[in-house]
Amino acid sequence: MGVSLEGREPLLDHRLIEFAFRLPLHLRIGSFGQKHLLRKILYRYVPKELIDRPKQGFAIPINKWMREDNSHMVHGLLSQYNRLQGILDQGMVRREVGLFQKTGINETKVWLMLVLEKWLDHYVTSSSAAL
Repeated sequence: MGVSLEGREPLLDHRLIEFAFRLPLHLRIGSFGQKHLLRKILYRYVPKELIDRPKQGFAIPINKWMREDNSHMVHGLLSQYNRLQGILDQGMVRREVGLFQKTGINETKVWLMLVLEKWLDHYVTSSSAAL
């Protein structure tokens, strides 16, 4: 999963998988659902309210980062020297960045442009220097 935050390394151990498949079905799927045994053990050590809750995403404060901490980087997208020239329409870049700076909306579009700019800066510069 590349750079994801999710990690399931302990469940990749072949010995654990082989053990799980040797268990009777009633221990694998029971009153606690498909992860019956895992939940049964977990309930001994972790409060149920931490386990039995809906999934929640991992939100990052993109808007704050771009409006406060890294506003200079967002402003750099408006520079005539940005690396997005020739890739993205510069009128669209200016409109989206301007709208973001005035209203704070559309942060995802501006964030993606900023990430692309930084990626190009790192990899295009690095690969050009290697030639």
